[in-house]
Amino acid sequence: FPSHDRVEFYKKMERYIKPKTLVSGRCDCPRCGSDNVGVRKYTVTINGGKSAVLQCKECGTYNKVPRIIWEKCQN
Repeated sequence: FPSHDRVEFYKKMERYIKPKTLVSGRCDCPRCGSDNVGVRKYTVTINGGKSAVLQCKECGTYNKVPRIIWEKCQN
């Protein structure tokens, strides 16, 4: 594939690719790298762990992080 074809293919498939999550305990967006994120909701896992579902205010990507990590990011 020529490089421009690969870029177009990636753009079409991007919505189906699972994003990277929680790189070294950071709460920034895994897609665009912005730290302009907010909590969309909190969830409880089947084993009782609590997570924060974050949404990037720049690109709209959702990211799930353990709640304790989110609380550390707030301080």
